[in-house]
Amino acid sequence: MTTALATVPKHKSLLEKFSTKFLVDEEKLLLTLKATAFKQRDNKEITNEQMTALLVVADQYGLNPFTKEIYAYPDKQNGIVPVVGVDGWSRIINEHPMLDGIDFRYSDKTTTPKGGKLCPEWCEVIIKRKDRSSPIIVREYLDEVFRELDYASPWKTHTKRMLRHKTLIQGARIAFGFAGIYDDDEAERILEAHAVDGEVTGKTVTIEQPVARNTESVAPAAAPTPSSSLGGGGEAPDQKPAGQPMKPSQANII
Repeated sequence: MTTALATVPKHKSLLEKFSTKFLVDEEKLLLTLKATAFKQRDNKEITNEQMTALLVVADQYGLNPFTKEIYAYPDKQNGIVPVVGVDGWSRIINEHPMLDGIDFRYSDKTTTPKGGKLCPEWCEVIIKRKDRSSPIIVREYLDEVFRELDYASPWKTHTKRMLRHKTLIQGARIAFGFAGIYDDDEAERILEAHAVDGEVTGKTVTIEQPVARNTESVAPAAAPTPSSSLGGGGEAPDQKPAGQPMKPSQANII
C-alpha cells in the first residue's frame, strides 16, 4: 500500500511575479526599478526592503512602476512614501467594479490665489456606487489645498485642474477605501512636515483594501514585508539636496 504525498504548490516570489509579468530578468528588473521608481533627496542607495515595500503596494493595486503609475520617496527609516501618479489614480478608480459614474460641481464664486490662476473657491466630486442608494459627495476648498511654491508648479500653471485632481482623490478614498497611497503633492507635504523637526519619517504602507474602476468629466479610462531575497543595487535619479522642494512632473496633471 502506497501513501501519496500531497504536493504543496510553489508560490512565486514578488520579484519573480513582476519579472514574469514584464518579461524582464529578475536581477535586471530590480536594478532598473531601484534606478527609476524612486525620487531621492540624497545619494543613499535604495534598500531591498524599500524596493519590496514598493512592489507590495504596486501589486496590491495593480499599478505599473515602469509607466510611473506608482513610484516612491524613500524616508530615513528605510521606509517609503508610496506615490500614485495621475494616470494610476484614474485607472484604479475606473477599474473599481462598484463604480457607477463620476460628476463634478464647482463653486459659482471664484478666487485667484497668490501665484495661481482664477479658480472656483471649491470643487465637489459626486461618486456613484452600484451597491449604494446614495452617491458619495466630497468637497475640497482651494484655500486648503493650494500650495504657493517658488517654482512653476502645477498649482500655478493649472490651478483649476489641480483642484479637481485633489477633489477626485479625496472622494475616491472615501468611496472606495483606498489607503496607504498618496499623490505627489501629498508626498511632498509629508516629507516637508517631518523635515521641520530635522527628521524625514514618511509613511509606512498599510494596504487595507483590494483594487480599483469612472465616468466623468474625467476620462473613463491598491504593508510592506522585508525581503532578503532581492538583490542588486543602484541609485535613483531625480536627486535633490535635502531641504529644497522638488518640482512635480508636468505628467502628474490630469
